[in-house]
Amino acid sequence: GYEDAAPLLQHMGGPLAEDVGGADFCGGIQNLTYHVGPSSSTNSLLDMDVYNTANALRSIPNVIGVIPGKLPPSQDMPILLGNHRDAWVYGAADPNSGTAALIEVAKGLGTLYQDLNWRPL
Repeated sequence: GYEDAAPLLQHMGGPLAEDVGGADFCGGIQNLTYHVGPSSSTNSLLDMDVYNTANALRSIPNVIGVIPGKLPPSQDMPILLGNHRDAWVYGAADPNSGTAALIEVAKGLGTLYQDLNWRPL
């Protein structure tokens, strides 16, 4: 929660977050001035104990789509698009925005390929 983040954020130095990205670039913790870093001390260290009890190994499938290009295989230059599935914090939705964008790109390229017979070089 924010009570854990506040001590870390209080030690951030550097430019004011509002000066960098405007008022919307600041968080919502009351009585805290947001900076974008680095930390205000060269001697700042963080000790952290992590208690992770979820040690199960699981399979995660990869989804792969291929659109053949117009060039011969010897001149083919594949383009790979991808997104991560991990997150920094428990329950984070971090990778979902990248996944949503990637799905929209795939839908658009798929429509071009199927409906208009479009192929990349």
